[in-house]
This record gives sequence, C-alpha cells and structure tokens, in this order.
Amino acid sequence: MVNGFILIIENQRHSPQSMRPWLAMTHFDEPFDGMLIPLDQGATSQAIYNHTPPGKAPDLRHDDITIWE
Repeated sequence: MVNGFILIIENQRHSPQSMRPWLAMTHFDEPFDGMLIPLDQGATSQAIYNHTPPGKAPDLRHDDITIWE
C-alpha cells in the first residue's frame, strides 16, 4: 500500500465522479494504490459492493477513514 491511500474507482472515461478524485490525487502527486472497476459489466454492481461497503464508487480510503462519492 502506497502512503496509506487506496482509491477505488469506476472507469474514468465514463464516470466523471471517478475522474475527479483520480485527477486530484494525480495532479497533487499524492501516491495511492488504485483499483479500477469496469462499468457496463454483468458483475459491476457486485464488484463495487465487494470492495466498498456502501456500494458507492469512487471510494477513497486512508487507514480507517473512508470517503465515498
């Protein structure tokens, strides 16, 4: 885990909500581990729920703090 940040996003090209935190973290050179969940797949919803308890993406985690959407 890089610097304690984990960013779980949907495809940035199709989800402006996911593009914003990815762009901010990248712009400010904040290191993070990322996980991309592809949209428009049969298992997209289940994959989001598997990785984010409220079932919302984007999801940014740092230690025991979670921020979603």
